Amino acid sequence: MEWLAGARYTASMISMEQRVDHLDSVMAELAHAQVRSEIAFKASGERMEQMLARMEADTQRMRADTRRMQKAWGDLANKMGTVAEDIVAPNIPRLAVEEFGFTEVEDLMVRARRASRRGEKRVAEWDVVCSGPDKVIVVDVKSTPTLEKIREAPARFAGFFDFFPEYEGRELIGVFASWAIDPKLHPAIRDAGLYGIAMGEDTMDIVVRPAPRC
Repeated sequence: MEWLAGARYTASMISMEQRVDHLDSVMAELAHAQVRSEIAFKASGERMEQMLARMEADTQRMRADTRRMQKAWGDLANKMGTVAEDIVAPNIPRLAVEEFGFTEVEDLMVRARRASRRGEKRVAEWDVVCSGPDKVIVVDVKSTPTLEKIREAPARFAGFFDFFPEYEGRELIGVFASWAIDPKLHPAIRDAGLYGIAMGEDTMDIVVRPAPRC
């Protein structure tokens, strides 16, 4: 019987060795699989980084192309004298709602030429007039902004209701606009109590806000 017990012991040892060998094989395969996964993940990450880099480069090129097109458009509008119609006016209703708190836009007039309704008869042209229920935006558009033109604007805005008495009692928002405004002119616009708008990254935006009233 001893030989039988020995045979069983030997068989048990062989079976144990086989299980250990199988376990070693499984662990080795798992290790190899992990290595392969890490390599694949790294390669995938590198491909993703390359793809993102290409997308970013494409986006930068598109932005550069857009800026060049916008500049060409602005230069052409300046030469043709259509900055008010083509560039400024289409943006005013949006700014009226987003920036100036209009609940709605009632009227939008471009190149509004009108005779005065009060005092000495005068005729004046207003580049852009945008009215809402309790506010009216008056825009002075200049193709070439200068310090002198900025300083002249407040007096011009002060006489607005002589030409548009129907808007009397509404808050008047004076805006000085151009395709581009030199930052050196920003303080003058601010001190004049005006907003300044110019072309931003994608569309026209407010670049200057008036100084707070004391």
